[in-house]
Amino acid sequence: MNEPLNEKQLCVDPNCKQSIDRDSAAHPINRMIDRLQDSDDGNNPHAFVVMPFGQKSVPDGRLIDFDIVYDRLIKPALIEGGFKPFRADEETVSGDILTDMFQELLLADLVVADMSIDNANVFYELGVRHAFRKRGVVHIQSSRDYMPFDVFNVRTMPYHVDEQGVPDAKHVDRDRKNLVRIMCETWASDVEAVHSPILVY
Repeated sequence: MNEPLNEKQLCVDPNCKQSIDRDSAAHPINRMIDRLQDSDDGNNPHAFVVMPFGQKSVPDGRLIDFDIVYDRLIKPALIEGGFKPFRADEETVSGDILTDMFQELLLADLVVADMSIDNANVFYELGVRHAFRKRGVVHIQSSRDYMPFDVFNVRTMPYHVDEQGVPDAKHVDRDRKNLVRIMCETWASDVEAVHSPILVY
């Protein structure tokens, strides 16, 4: 079995026998990283948010407004933690949606995945991130008392919503502070740490 890839290597093809050297400035991945950094004058770490959009039902029948959750909880926490947040619907440049999504999942310094509901897109994108990168994922959820078997063992930060399905005013400050702490600790963890269940082997 191949050895886990280091931070300067990439091999997204499971049949690949050799990793691709990323040292060269001309490598297309490095060019994409430069583009992301050039778009942020402060060179803040880039965070990609994977979550449902709009209002969706949770298992107990209530609705969660995930757009408001992003605006009132996730995005402010990322900014407070020193990250540059980005969600797919914030893209303003024309192009191929899938290509842009894979680029974000590959290059983002941190991915925040909201697993509050069994949303196929969220779990697909989470799997892609696990396959691409060995670390840098924060899992969050609200209003569920179980997780699907394949992810039941991952640490998942709960957050609170009220009866209107928006961040609960009684808890939002504490939830935001907890999210900031977890994101920053995940980002600052040992660069050799392996969070991906795939690349650990």
